Amino acid sequence: MRARDVSQGEFSYVTADTELSEVVRLMRAFGAVSVVDRGLTPIGIVTRRNIVGAVNGDELGAPPAFLMRGRRALPAPRRLEGLTAGDVMSAPALTGAADASAKELLSLMEAHEIKHLPLVEGGRLAGLVTRAQILGALGGVTAAARATGPSAADFRALVEAHQAAEARERVERRQALEAQRKQQIKELAARRLTDARWRALLDEARRAAGAGAREHMLVRFPSQLCADNGRMINAPDRHWPETLRGEPADIFRRWETELQPKGFRIAAQIVEFPDGVPGDVALFLMWGG
Repeated sequence: MRARDVSQGEFSYVTADTELSEVVRLMRAFGAVSVVDRGLTPIGIVTRRNIVGAVNGDELGAPPAFLMRGRRALPAPRRLEGLTAGDVMSAPALTGAADASAKELLSLMEAHEIKHLPLVEGGRLAGLVTRAQILGALGGVTAAARATGPSAADFRALVEAHQAAEARERVERRQALEAQRKQQIKELAARRLTDARWRALLDEARRAAGAGAREHMLVRFPSQLCADNGRMINAPDRHWPETLRGEPADIFRRWETELQPKGFRIAAQIVEFPDGVPGDVALFLMWGG
């Protein structure tokens, strides 16, 4: 569930030079007012807490007695005239992405102990979400249900909402992993094998032999780093070395020129099959009989 799906449809914003009396008027309708610059980038927010800190709260009604219990008395009343949004706003602005999940923003709001959070998209203000809205959306409890008591249909709706949210999160996680993997492949394709890296790999293989191993995995990498996505390695086809790119190709060439004449062998193997297709590939250095 995205933040934009649960945020209030209408929201208000002002610039820092807006008179505080106008901000108070907007707050009566919207609960909080975002403060933006001329490019609509949030720079702060004005909530009741900010107003109470500037005046004695008379403009918005006196704070409930339980909120004031154990607190210092409010300062002497100040007039709103002459004050602006910039004088009282909380800054810098804490914001959330409009496409962030509701659970992520709830965690953010709870960590900072806030009830209102401006939403941004492309660096510009895109909405305002409240903690109550997120809790209501995640809980799925309507005012009518609370008044009349839950029904089995209400519970089924909660289950369906939960399952739908989980499905969306799975898709989003998969998309994030795919993007991360593409970036990893791009970086690996550009990476070259350095002498220091090669010596480190051989040192690891030596330690493996000292521990009784007859082979050692030199490197593991996504099959997409191969020109054919690992099909020749999976076949197997003796021409598989020709498909290697980036550092794995360099490792094979160093083995071919330096280690093969000394009796070492090398092998490539698909070590993971996500969804039944070749996933990660590993190059193994072998010295066993």
